Amino acid sequence: MRDLKTAQTSYIACSTRSTTLSKTSLQFRQLWNQSLSNPTQHLQKSSFKLSLFIFLFAIVSALLSGTAAYAQLDQGTLAGTVHDSTGASIPNATVTLVDEATGLSLVRKSDNEGIFTFTPIKIGSYKVTVSAQGFSKAEQKGLVVNASARIEVPITLAAGSVTETVEVTTDPAALQTDNSSTGATISAAAIVQTPLVNRNPIFIAQLTPGVAPAAQGTRGTNGGDFSANGQRTGQNNYIFDGVDNNAMLVDEPSGAMYVIKPIPESLAEFKVQTSSYNAELGRAAGAVVIASMKSGSNQIHGTLWEYWRNDILNARDYFEATKPKYRQNQFGAAIGGPILKDKLFVFGDVEGNRVIFGQSSINTVPTLKMRTGDFSELLSATDTGGSPKTLYAAGTDSSINPHPVPLQCNGQINVICPAQIDTVAQGLFNLLPAPNFGAPGQTYSNYQFLGGAKDNTVQYDGRLDWNLSQKDQIFTKYSVVNEQQTYPSPFGILDGSGFGTSGNVTDKARQFTLSETHFFTSTLANEFRVGYNWINAQYAQPNSNTDLSPQFGLGGIPFEAGNGGLPFFDFGGGQNLGTSTNPNPTSFGSAQYLPTNEFENVAQLLDNVSKTIGKHSLKVGFNLQRIRIQTLQIPQARGYYKFDGKYTEDQANQAHSGFGGADFLLDQMDTASVSNFSLVHDQRWYRSAYFQDDWRVSANLTLNMGVRYDYFQPFVELDGRQANFLIDYSNNTATYLLPNAAKQYPLPQAFLNELAANNVPVVYDSNPALTNAQKANFGPRIGFAYSATDKLVVRGGYGIFFGGFENVGFSPNLALNAPFLFTSNFNSGICTPGNCATNGLTLENGFSAALSAGLSNFITTPGINMYPKTLKTAYTQGFNLAVQQQLAGNSTVTVAYVGALGVHITSNPSANQIPNLLPPGASVQNARPFNQFSGGGLEDNEGSSNFNSLQVTGEHRSKGGLYFMANYTWSKSLDDTTQPLGGTNSSNYRNWRQLGYGFDYGPTATDTRHRFVLNTQYQLPVGSGRKYLNQSRVLDALVGGFNLSLLFRVETGQPNLVTAGNNPTNGVGNADAVRIGDPFATGGSNPDPSVVCATKTRTVKTWFNPCAYTNPPVAVAPPAPGVPLGPNQVSIADNGGIAAYGPPLRQVVYGPGYNRVDLSLSKTFLLWHQTSLDFRADLYNALNTPTYGPPNTTVGSGFGQISSTRFGGSGIAAESPDARVAQFSGKFHF
Repeated sequence: MRDLKTAQTSYIACSTRSTTLSKTSLQFRQLWNQSLSNPTQHLQKSSFKLSLFIFLFAIVSALLSGTAAYAQLDQGTLAGTVHDSTGASIPNATVTLVDEATGLSLVRKSDNEGIFTFTPIKIGSYKVTVSAQGFSKAEQKGLVVNASARIEVPITLAAGSVTETVEVTTDPAALQTDNSSTGATISAAAIVQTPLVNRNPIFIAQLTPGVAPAAQGTRGTNGGDFSANGQRTGQNNYIFDGVDNNAMLVDEPSGAMYVIKPIPESLAEFKVQTSSYNAELGRAAGAVVIASMKSGSNQIHGTLWEYWRNDILNARDYFEATKPKYRQNQFGAAIGGPILKDKLFVFGDVEGNRVIFGQSSINTVPTLKMRTGDFSELLSATDTGGSPKTLYAAGTDSSINPHPVPLQCNGQINVICPAQIDTVAQGLFNLLPAPNFGAPGQTYSNYQFLGGAKDNTVQYDGRLDWNLSQKDQIFTKYSVVNEQQTYPSPFGILDGSGFGTSGNVTDKARQFTLSETHFFTSTLANEFRVGYNWINAQYAQPNSNTDLSPQFGLGGIPFEAGNGGLPFFDFGGGQNLGTSTNPNPTSFGSAQYLPTNEFENVAQLLDNVSKTIGKHSLKVGFNLQRIRIQTLQIPQARGYYKFDGKYTEDQANQAHSGFGGADFLLDQMDTASVSNFSLVHDQRWYRSAYFQDDWRVSANLTLNMGVRYDYFQPFVELDGRQANFLIDYSNNTATYLLPNAAKQYPLPQAFLNELAANNVPVVYDSNPALTNAQKANFGPRIGFAYSATDKLVVRGGYGIFFGGFENVGFSPNLALNAPFLFTSNFNSGICTPGNCATNGLTLENGFSAALSAGLSNFITTPGINMYPKTLKTAYTQGFNLAVQQQLAGNSTVTVAYVGALGVHITSNPSANQIPNLLPPGASVQNARPFNQFSGGGLEDNEGSSNFNSLQVTGEHRSKGGLYFMANYTWSKSLDDTTQPLGGTNSSNYRNWRQLGYGFDYGPTATDTRHRFVLNTQYQLPVGSGRKYLNQSRVLDALVGGFNLSLLFRVETGQPNLVTAGNNPTNGVGNADAVRIGDPFATGGSNPDPSVVCATKTRTVKTWFNPCAYTNPPVAVAPPAPGVPLGPNQVSIADNGGIAAYGPPLRQVVYGPGYNRVDLSLSKTFLLWHQTSLDFRADLYNALNTPTYGPPNTTVGSGFGQISSTRFGGSGIAAESPDARVAQFSGKFHF
């Protein structure tokens, strides 16, 4: 009867609380909805009702089942069983738990089976005291509770007086006996002692078994992004103090996927879970990274620090002639203590980072003669690097004489007469710096730019903890990051740099957290949290607020606030040419895609309910997020002008004629384009609910069972400025969908004409998202942990993990469809004998006529952005089986099989893909299914992946000052789609419509077959508080207090796609090379007699043998009957000519591996009154072992050669360069 009353009381209490929480949630929901437009409210409300129903249903079901609770994300659980000396359970024992830092005291009673549980409790160190009538009191100290973890403390009471206290010294088991998850937990001490080259704790996640660093070139490489168990780098979930810490910006400056990078000295714990985690965790299919900030305590503690780096201490990059300038000072402080003893505590930190780094580039500028119209230097093979050029007068050829008249003035070849020179163009040329590099008269790579960029960052965090009572604990935290990067321009006022490497880059982030934990009874608790993230990334060109065009005589250039600077002038010379012998001038003007201004804010509401009864542990909760992303990123905001030598070339001999610089002085423009100024306001909702039951079936068996629901709403443009080019690929028909809210934006006639030409009707839809998200996203989780003996545990688990938040960048995005964001193109057409007309634009007039008439009237071949009618949610089935053995002391060894199967993986192929091959010379554009439109992007979810691995981990935690964690991973990762924002070694879709995704199945970009990591810290046993020379302060100052840290990593290389160099598909799709031999064998032969076979492989000059690959056959039209195909040709009538794409399955060659040793040596000087001073020296890549980058894998010149290191050595990347880096630091502790 007592149990029934207890259950009824618990049910009523929790039902009341559930009603209160439901009302609170709805109030938040209504508040947020006030900022939404009416068309979106209905959709969001209906979806919210579904999520709320699931949540309430889970709560009611949980409470009726009479089960119990588990730990919070950044909190933990301490539990145990009270027995007497015979092993019999002791019910109704009084168990007191005291937080050793803050003095918070919680009291519980053991149940009929002697079981007691404290959950949720903050991470930290605790003391447990147990008393019962007729028994001596037992006390155990130093019990460390970790985030999302459960610590079991068995207590045995001896018969005796309750006034007697027996201190228990047995350490808790080092084995993981309560759940099946895989991953690693890093303590605060290990975080600060691990040598981290850029002091970014996210890199610690890369030390976890099953984890591989991001592929080279992947966005976020410098930010520590990683792949967990074969999942994409964008499929990780970052959590800071229990709330969302994920960034979804397209161009966050570091490329990182998180909002706040915690300061190492302020972290209490860092945890990475990679597989089979419980149902409370979700949002992504990869790893969950949980960072927890320190709290204040009853004692005032703090640290002051400064880290110093200078290039004079560093080694030179293997491929660099000199070391780039680099200066860094990183300084800060952290302090925590009581405001009211045992009640109110504060902890805060601040850190500044000042970096100055050198920039160097080799560019091409017009010679002084060229600026006067004299291009005679192009006639010299010496000055042009062996590629002399003769210039011709445009339109002087004819059908009788196909060769035009050479460009000349008074009989001088390659000279423009002064009267023909455009003064605006000449004025701009004269503003370029004079050549300063190479031989006199050299026309290529003749200007070296040396500059210094700056990166200044300040970050501060503050946390307030309030122990209101034994029933209520509250904390709040606020974080601020401000970063400013300043880059000088190679050409001064003419700029001349690329995106993100000129002008000013500003990165700001804010994060707010509020949490309240309330204990209704000793077995019922609720945690309510509110979180808010805010990020702003701005990229601004030099002179962004000044309209420079009129100053230089340029007309018709659009200007708005922030859109200052100059148009972009392209001469076919590229940027930062290195040692190129291309004499065409380096492009100059303000870079494309600038300005870029991106905002993201995420408002988050969470609630978790816990209940403890008997051997069950249950937790149920929900997570509601409103995500807003605002993006301004215009391709050609000020206009783009291209002068490619078309008007000074001989059409019959283009390779040795024509020069973009000469066309420029003649004001003969080939193409021009300009984009409209459009700001995108995207919003989506994320809702999840979960139910988790951890059932301790017996003393040696625990079952973990749960289910999670995730709903990822598609993006909605808040102003209705989006459209969906919805294609039915079964019959090549399409519909142009717009939301009803878009009726206020009339479609321009030019665009309607494009649609009509392809029979595409315009339809307005009541669904503001224009696509439907998958709703049946239920992910079961099941696992077990079985203690076969006191020293051996067997664990296993399976789960489905939905990942609908992968960052795909700004394309495809439905707001990029015309007429909301578009680029108007002005092309000159093809030169014919006697006729070489321009596009009608001049430097003086620019886009004046188009701007007056409206840019939308000049839309030509716009791109397509498409989402399918129903967007499937990507998910992964994860599974593992592990055996863990405890060795002597606190040493354990774990051997695990971990696997994952990815389903509906995101893919972004071309939406307007040609479904079959074309013969040479055929028009690719005309063959598109919708030939009035260009390729565009498609958001698809039809990819798949497969990961299998063996993971072996050894860990030792010794009170004697030795800690190490070593792990080895042997894995194989395969997929058939390219990761959005992927690296330089990623796959390219060959032709998804003709071949299907399976044709590109093969190793993923992060496939790392073997990887070993050793992370160890050792306190040398000499000095005060240590085993030897413990008493002498003099000897301690001389030889005591030394600490050594070592981080050793070795791994095999990642795969690189080997691609054709002969365009065998005639522009229809990408093509892989054909493997005809062992890439790492020497000698051999090749169908191309010009290919030199390697005498050595795995070297910088020949990483693999070029003779091992050849180009696939070129697709051609079917020959006439009886006429044979030419050499290395395939008919498009022969199985569709698919041999031109290369062999089935992804063709890859594995690049160089990775071998690195990082060392740290520190010395602690004990001062006065618990103060100390640390001096530390760090050596990153201490052995200076170069890590080579990927080889050139495109058949042709340089095939198989390596020209860079994996991490580079200049610019902002110098924060984590390849060559050896030394760093010194000092810390004062009090």
